[in-house]
Amino acid sequence: MKIIVLGAGKVGKTLIKHMSNEDHDIIVVDQNATKVE
Repeated sequence: MKIIVLGAGKVGKTLIKHMSNEDHDIIVVDQNATKVE
């Protein structure tokens, strides 16, 4: 599944962790580029 996460704050990071364990394609969008790396 392809997933887009808007924001890499507390909630976004939690979603990313859970979804990455399930082998999903994840795109992260945030105003702060260092959070996305």
